[in-house]
Amino acid sequence: MTLLLPSSISDDAAEPRTLVLPPRAPAGLPTRSVLFDARLRAARALLPDDAVFCGDTALWIHQVNWFAGDDSPIHVAMRHADRIRRRGKLVVRARSLHPDDIVDSAWGPVTSVERTAYDVARDPVIFRSVPRLDALARAADPTADLPRMPDPTVVVPPPCGIDLDGVQVIVDRNAGARWIRRVHDALQLMDGGAQSPRESKVRLRVVTLGFPRLETQIEVFDGARFVARLDMGWRELRMGIEYDGQYHERPDQVALDVARASDVVDCGWALVRIDKAAYRNERRMIDHIARARSGRLALLRAG
Repeated sequence: MTLLLPSSISDDAAEPRTLVLPPRAPAGLPTRSVLFDARLRAARALLPDDAVFCGDTALWIHQVNWFAGDDSPIHVAMRHADRIRRRGKLVVRARSLHPDDIVDSAWGPVTSVERTAYDVARDPVIFRSVPRLDALARAADPTADLPRMPDPTVVVPPPCGIDLDGVQVIVDRNAGARWIRRVHDALQLMDGGAQSPRESKVRLRVVTLGFPRLETQIEVFDGARFVARLDMGWRELRMGIEYDGQYHERPDQVALDVARASDVVDCGWALVRIDKAAYRNERRMIDHIARARSGRLALLRAG
């Protein structure tokens, strides 16, 4: 696919340049916005050399596809932000970046994975920061989506392609920065096992209300036979929690999900399934989880 772009915003008569865009992602892989890609390349051609993509734009460049789409604002950091006229779809932040905070990409300079994690983690709202950190931890780990042979004797840690020591170096380098105390809290809640922002938010709703930390991507076995991989839960209680998004509303998938849930219960597990309606009613969702957890605890004590 190609687009023709003018050489500059002010010179409409200039000879257009051909911008070659990458092909769409193959079937089965996360969709990448071809239009957002084109907008980034066009912006890069017009921005000053010291402008660095950051924020949600950096997340997109680092392969996180959930928080930037066709019409999303482009986030840029630079020391002298007043050099760029702000526009509706261009967010410019005044930041002094260390050379180690910047890496090159196909779209030009961008904040590194660790600097992006630091910037995201400083958001005072954990329901914005943690889902982004979850996604970045997963996207930056090259092993996250590799096929693996389920083994009942092995507990696989969640993906984490973020160098936490590297983030700490950035924290130390920016002592006194606004919201810097949020970084540690957000990183403590991060879990690269989440496979969607809604999964992250369900997990956050549960743990921020005082429940023990949830493990993600729990594998359930019937003896040595692999049965299912659950979104999250408490392995010691043999209790799982699943978020069923729009994909699970398809009639063919509904039948598969019912059979799968039955297999999980037959293995001695309790399973709480949360659909979009339950997700919107937080009180009912938490009550449902609390009752199921109390039942599992009673069962363990009785046994």
